[in-house]
Amino acid sequence: MPQTDSGEFLTSVRLPLPPDANLNRRSRRIRILKVLLPLSAVALLIGIIAWPGIISNDANFALTYANISAVNDDLRMISPRFTGSDAQNRRYIITADMATQQESDRELVTLDILQADIAMADGSWIAVSAATGEFHTGRQSLLLQGKIDAYSDLGYEFHAKTAAIDLNEGSLESDMPVQGQGPLGQISANGIRLTQRGENMLFVGGVKVTIFPQAGAAS
Repeated sequence: MPQTDSGEFLTSVRLPLPPDANLNRRSRRIRILKVLLPLSAVALLIGIIAWPGIISNDANFALTYANISAVNDDLRMISPRFTGSDAQNRRYIITADMATQQESDRELVTLDILQADIAMADGSWIAVSAATGEFHTGRQSLLLQGKIDAYSDLGYEFHAKTAAIDLNEGSLESDMPVQGQGPLGQISANGIRLTQRGENMLFVGGVKVTIFPQAGAAS
C-alpha cells in the first residue's frame, strides 16, 4: 500500500461506473456481436459451398454432406448425399461413404462404397450399389466399377462388374458379363442395355436363360 512522507497510508478506492457507462459498454458489446455473428454465418456458408462446380444451377439437383476436408488439391466429403430428378421429375438419390472432387474436372466426383436409388418409369425403384464410381454432376452420369449389385422392388436383380448410368435419360449400359434373376427365371449375358428407365431391357451376347416352373402350373 503506498505511503506518504508523513507515514500515512494511502488507500485507493475504485468508484463504481455511472449507470450510463455500464449501458454504453453493454451496447458496444451488442454492436460487436451483431457484426461478428453474421460474419461467422457467412464464413460457414462459404465453407459449405466452397466445393466449386459440385452444386448445379439446376434447381432439381442438391447436395448434403456430413463432413468436408481438403486433401492436397482435392476436396473430400464424408457421407455425401446427392439428390436430383430428370425432365419428368423422377428422382434419384446417390449416397456414398466418401466423395473426392477431382482437380482436373470440378464437376467430376469419385465415390467410394456408393448406392444409387433411381425411380423407374412405372413408379418402382431400383437400388444400385458398387465398390467405386465416378459421378459427373454436369452430365448427371454415373460410372460404376467393382462389384455391382442392382435390386428392384419388383423382385428383379442383376449383378455386373461395370455399368454406365445416365441419370437424366434413365439408361444403364454394361459391356461386361452380367447375371440377372427375376420371378420368372435367371439370365446371363455378355452385356445389358436398359433404356426408358426400365421400360426396355436388352441382354446382348451369349444370352442364357433358365425359366422357373410356375407355381401351380400343370405338369
